[in-house]
Amino acid sequence: MIELSKKQNVLLMHLREGKSQREIARETGVDRKTVRKYIKEYERKRMEIQQSDDPVQTGVTVK
Repeated sequence: MIELSKKQNVLLMHLREGKSQREIARETGVDRKTVRKYIKEYERKRMEIQQSDDPVQTGVTVK
């Protein structure tokens, strides 16, 4: 099982550094398919939050 900090590192390498899935897999030792899975999960959850009308999830302040 992968540690949370390793998963965060995978996502940060992809989002901040713009590294490819293969580069991330090589540098972290995490299988490329696992890297792809984590990126897809993150993007799916991000889209759900963006499409949500829930002000708590979207960070909108209700007055």
